[in-house]
Amino acid sequence: MSTKNRPVQKLAVIGAGNMGSGIAQKMATEGYPVILVDIDDGKVARGME
Repeated sequence: MSTKNRPVQKLAVIGAGNMGSGIAQKMATEGYPVILVDIDDGKVARGME
């Protein structure tokens, strides 16, 4: 069985705390479309700033 590397098309980060929002922000600045999800909508809003 062989595996092929595929380019990242979109990224989902679950958890908008310090680490999750940081990862989402870094990947977004690198040009990747990011979906950020958290139970607390306020954290998502802060993570998207």
